[in-house]
Amino acid sequence: MKRCAQLILLLGAIFLTGCWGDITKNRFTTGTVHIDKFPPFKNYVETPLELKRTAYLKVDKGLFADDYFLESEEFKNSFPNDHRETIALSPGTTILLHSISRDFDFEGGSYSFEARGEVKLPQKGKVQFEYIWGYGDIERAPWESEDVPPKRYWDDKTKKLGPLN
Repeated sequence: MKRCAQLILLLGAIFLTGCWGDITKNRFTTGTVHIDKFPPFKNYVETPLELKRTAYLKVDKGLFADDYFLESEEFKNSFPNDHRETIALSPGTTILLHSISRDFDFEGGSYSFEARGEVKLPQKGKVQFEYIWGYGDIERAPWESEDVPPKRYWDDKTKKLGPLN
């Protein structure tokens, strides 16, 4: 009986070690797809964009550097206990996007659409930010006009956006 338990533990450890290697390898190699080569995203990358609506930079204070997250008006108060510093960016503020990707969140089991860019702040100079464009669906971004549908989906096969019905 003792040998059987040891064998089961050994096989379990070997199995988990092999699976963990596959999970971590795939997380960083196949989880991210750069969609900034396809319209309309390719029109946004490395092109100055003006905000059409107010957006907010949330600041995560770090030990060596701060992290900035751009949020639209709809998500400004989504977490009532969020005590991060918030910087309002008014319509007309210019931002620059460097990349747009679709990432698979292995923990949540869904896709997120993320943009990374920069904005110049009077009090801090240029700061890099991350913008979550949506989870599963793509939301209208603060730099997109009102004629863009509020929610869209990304079709991996056609590499095009489609409106949600």
